[in-house]
Amino acid sequence: MSNAQLSKNYFELFGFPIDYDVDLLKLHACYKAIQQRVHPDRFSGQPEQQQRLAMQWASAVNDAYHVLKNPLSRSVYLLALKTGDDRFLERVKVSSEFLFEQMELREALAQLHSRAQAVEFEERLVDRVRRQEAGLKKLFQQIKVQSEQGGELESVAQTIQEYRYLSKLLEETQSKLKASE
Repeated sequence: MSNAQLSKNYFELFGFPIDYDVDLLKLHACYKAIQQRVHPDRFSGQPEQQQRLAMQWASAVNDAYHVLKNPLSRSVYLLALKTGDDRFLERVKVSSEFLFEQMELREALAQLHSRAQAVEFEERLVDRVRRQEAGLKKLFQQIKVQSEQGGELESVAQTIQEYRYLSKLLEETQSKLKASE
């Protein structure tokens, strides 16, 4: 446990290749094993510097786990690694057609009057989010095989942005469904 090891990227921290595909069961097992080794309680009798390092490690492992277990946050993190630019994603815009579609979907969500309508709407959104995630996976696989060119990374960024919008709309739909129970 050293400061130098803390500078590893999240994938390296768990011993994983830098890739969109992550074995979630293996990730969870690695997370638990590392947390057991670095948990601050294990260092309570150690010098203050060791305690502080253990706290930093526990925090870093926790952050890494939460980023890598979620497909959306993992894709954002992976894009930042690929581009070397944490702000790349924010500079890429989605198409006006997609934004118009989002407005229509939000209007449709607001006009749902029955639980059956909301469930049907949610099912369509879940399917759409899954297709978006599959598209991201495919794009990251293509980048892995091909040279990483700006246009390809911009396409990934646009897909991530669309995935964000769709995921947020799905969350709002699920909240509406819970409220109607």
